[in-house]
Amino acid sequence: MKSDRLTTEQIKAARMLLAWDQHRLADEAGLSPVTVKRIEAVPGPVSTTAKTEEKIRVALEKSGIEFLTKDARGGTGVRNKV
Repeated sequence: MKSDRLTTEQIKAARMLLAWDQHRLADEAGLSPVTVKRIEAVPGPVSTTAKTEEKIRVALEKSGIEFLTKDARGGTGVRNKV
């Protein structure tokens, strides 16, 4: 899914699967809690730099999250690989 932008909904769903709050995601991604809050405030594709988006993606993927792309079977989503 590297070419597809993450969505706010995917990030929130991933956090819920991991039982993380915004502060935990910020810590794991090396970001400030304010940055995570700002990103999650607007629905749809994230509005941030590619570097910040990648930090979030890597933190969540390292913790077992898999991002699902839009395909013939449905829309985007997340699942816990573990």
